[in-house]
Amino acid sequence: MLRRMSALSAAKTTLPLPPAWPKTVKTGLLHVVGLARIALIDVRAGFASGPSDAKAAARTAALESELAQLREELRIKDARMLRLDPRKRPHFTGEERLAILVLRAARGWTTAETARRFLLTAATVASWFVRRDEEGDGALVRTAVPVNRFPAYVGEVVRAIRVSFPMLGPKRIAQLLARIGLHLAEATVRRMAKNKSGGAPQGGAANQTATANAPTVTQPPMASAERSAAARVTAKYPHHVWHIDLTFVPTCVGLWVPWLPFALPMRWPFGWWVGAVLDHHSRAIVQARVWSTLPTAAHVIELLRAAVRAAGRAPRHIVSDQGVQFRGDYRDWCRSLGVRPRFGAVISMGRLR
Repeated sequence: MLRRMSALSAAKTTLPLPPAWPKTVKTGLLHVVGLARIALIDVRAGFASGPSDAKAAARTAALESELAQLREELRIKDARMLRLDPRKRPHFTGEERLAILVLRAARGWTTAETARRFLLTAATVASWFVRRDEEGDGALVRTAVPVNRFPAYVGEVVRAIRVSFPMLGPKRIAQLLARIGLHLAEATVRRMAKNKSGGAPQGGAANQTATANAPTVTQPPMASAERSAAARVTAKYPHHVWHIDLTFVPTCVGLWVPWLPFALPMRWPFGWWVGAVLDHHSRAIVQARVWSTLPTAAHVIELLRAAVRAAGRAPRHIVSDQGVQFRGDYRDWCRSLGVRPRFGAVISMGRLR
């Protein structure tokens, strides 16, 4: 009797395999793994409602299972990349290279270990580390967002000044902040004043960068075809939009007072004329020159030619004021390189009061 009961019990707990089970073994494997997942979810749910030790054990088991599955996922992806010719594998972007170096520092990996985990050579990782502080278009390692972006409280300061003194325009606010060492462009002040949040614009990092580098300009009296062009230019990539400006920097003996006969001429030895070309996307100075007298259109064209040689390409747009240097010869030079000149609006003294 006992033998018969044991046989019946064994028959109830054993599931016979189907006759043609070798033909459906892969389907069975998928079903078994799915059923095991459902069973584990049910077991973990029971532990979650138990004492603290049971909850900690369930959490540890879940994390171990997640870690094992992630390792298997990485193994599959690495196996696929290893089958490709190393010369045909896609390159890491500058932001991804920086993320790899950050992960290397956080995990304490050696150069060889980092190269092994990302299917690289040790020489490649070493070159990234050596060239980590490079700047410009040729930089191997880059940040996703420019590191010179202003924090949110700078926008709050600009808005507070604008609300307290509405008679001050963006240029006067920028000059006021420059006296305390906070150098902002007029377009940046205008953008921050319009932004009600007071800080960086809403949206992703790419949208924030594009908005921060979008200068607002208007066209001077020109041909109707040029007047119909869009007044707003957005720097979408490095060396897409340049800004050129000329300014007079006085020495200790120049520009004491702005009226005659005490006003001294704006030339050496009373000061220097400085010209600079700025890239709107990276906010980096492409080229700069110093002159002893008021620069002419020829001087401006020489400066721009040096900037093109330094950048290796000409920009799509150049933003400038409406000075005499930016007229006939300057526009002819822009037309010869396919550059579209843009001109800032003339600001009356009433707007600055």
